[in-house]
Amino acid sequence: MYRLAPLILQNTIWFPTRIFLYTFFQFNIQGQKYLKNIDRSHGVIFAPNHASPADPILVTAALNFLSHFYPCFYVSLERSHYAHLTYLRYLTHPLFFKAWGAYPVKRGIKDYEKSLKPHIDILKDKNSLVLFIEGGISKNGTTTTAKPGIGYLTEHTGATIVPVAISGAHHISILKSLIKRQTITINFLEPLDTKKLLTEAPVESRARMYYIANTVLQKIINALAS
Repeated sequence: MYRLAPLILQNTIWFPTRIFLYTFFQFNIQGQKYLKNIDRSHGVIFAPNHASPADPILVTAALNFLSHFYPCFYVSLERSHYAHLTYLRYLTHPLFFKAWGAYPVKRGIKDYEKSLKPHIDILKDKNSLVLFIEGGISKNGTTTTAKPGIGYLTEHTGATIVPVAISGAHHISILKSLIKRQTITINFLEPLDTKKLLTEAPVESRARMYYIANTVLQKIINALAS
């Protein structure tokens, strides 16, 4: 039942979101070929960089209508983290977050098993999970550092990782786009070979998680630079 609300909501806003993006921006979607025949038996992690509050909607909008990746669930932060984004105060309400499929990380307990439990369960149910690899929005639009949570999730679920390179979303503005059309690009990169990634990763737990996270981030950095 927890899949129903985000499934309905994400499909409902797909058309108006696409119309909005194509009307006011140059919205480009790349790498859709990599989304075919993905192994979803252990869940799928979409791992984008994070430059704008709009990124969660942009990733979902870049998928096809009624995509088999729907509903997408999200690794989010607690509501207090978004307090400075006053224009999003209603969208960050816990009820809307849950309806959208966003489950906050329990921070400060220093136990990934507990802080990421909902997300582990989501992947074990063979769902799609969007996890922003940097753990928060970049202040200047450039990539920062990778957080190790994706390493823990991959280690404990065997999920397939799809790096996603988002460009042009930092400081997007309808007014600016009316003067000079802004380009937003969502680039789905080739999925990583999970078994190979886990085999090549160091044995020590913390180093292992960071190795996986940094491997994903480097794929995104290379794509953004090309």
